[in-house]
Amino acid sequence: MHSLQYLLRFLALFLFIAPSAATRLFVSSYDGNITTLDLSHNYHGFHALKSVAVNSVTGSYPSWITLDAKNQLLYVVDEAWPSQNGSVTSYKISSDGKLSAIANQTTLNGPVHALIYNDGKALALAHFSGPNIGGLTTWLIDGSGKINPLQSLTFTLANPGPAPQDKAHVHQVILDPSGSFILAPDLGADLVRIFKIDPTTSLVTQSKDYAIPAGTGPRHGLARHEEPGACVFVLVGELKSDITAYTVTHGQDSLDFNLTSTGSIYGPYVPHNPVTRPAEIIVTPDNLNIITSSRNDTNYEISNWDPTNSTRLLSDTIMSWKYDYATHQINFVDDSPSYGSWPRHVSINKDGTLVAVTLQFDQRVVLVERDPKTGHFGDSVADIVISGGVNCIIWDE
Repeated sequence: MHSLQYLLRFLALFLFIAPSAATRLFVSSYDGNITTLDLSHNYHGFHALKSVAVNSVTGSYPSWITLDAKNQLLYVVDEAWPSQNGSVTSYKISSDGKLSAIANQTTLNGPVHALIYNDGKALALAHFSGPNIGGLTTWLIDGSGKINPLQSLTFTLANPGPAPQDKAHVHQVILDPSGSFILAPDLGADLVRIFKIDPTTSLVTQSKDYAIPAGTGPRHGLARHEEPGACVFVLVGELKSDITAYTVTHGQDSLDFNLTSTGSIYGPYVPHNPVTRPAEIIVTPDNLNIITSSRNDTNYEISNWDPTNSTRLLSDTIMSWKYDYATHQINFVDDSPSYGSWPRHVSINKDGTLVAVTLQFDQRVVLVERDPKTGHFGDSVADIVISGGVNCIIWDE
């Protein structure tokens, strides 16, 4: 089946391909490049990915891309492992997909995630840390691409444990739906660090942190509006391989968490490999489903990408979940092969029909079909090989 799909994709390149207008993706990889992809489709439903620009960026280890769609800017953070410092750079997106650098700033070491907040006035970075300690930095931006330093916050652990919980490892920065708080999962500290945003200055003030059970290793999460003064927060634990939901209520200067649901990120199944590393969690555009990815579970076998090679390949997994707003439970819906190894990041198109997956160890990007009505996955419908360890992909539609 997989070999047939490969042949059909090859033929699709020659059969009535019509560009899907303004359907573009950006992919970062650990070889110092941001690759611009165009997604095309034809009238028979075939899809094809084409590289239209390979942009060599400032730094050697770009680890996250954040899109400012309104101003057609990309903010790229460079992890720069194992250097003492990382960097953040803004780029202008041209109509042909090429990027032009505007501004660059040196940061704390190990930035791995970026968030635009306070109505586009500021940028927050999560610093996982390299040889030093983890932290959070904030920067003033204005839509022109300028980046000016605002704050640099670092964190230490009172009782360090074995690696990777020997130091603070802030892995993500998440905007609370009210726009008033930033939530930052700290994998090393088993905390969700909370910061109150000053809307006038964009400064953040650390609030009361929320402690996660020891050994969880919170990596990424998502926050969605539920009702005035409350939201839903769903968190993936990298070390415990779990997915946990909370209802969150807002105080004037803090957030209160109430655990409502927790379970294995593999749902009813047991991972083939006991040493796994759950990675990403995203919400679908209609807010009805959640998609997660897991690295190193090797739960699936797939046909070889080379149709002349009969050797089957191991594949990790992506999963679909349904959040029940009445009971506040997370229910497993479906899983699918990620069609390769180490799916570090996933993102979804605006109509919820295609999930883009970065396969870090395979140096490949795959698009997987999805039914937005049921939340179930379909087959892989397009793929492309990209040099370096691909780690982040975003849609620009």
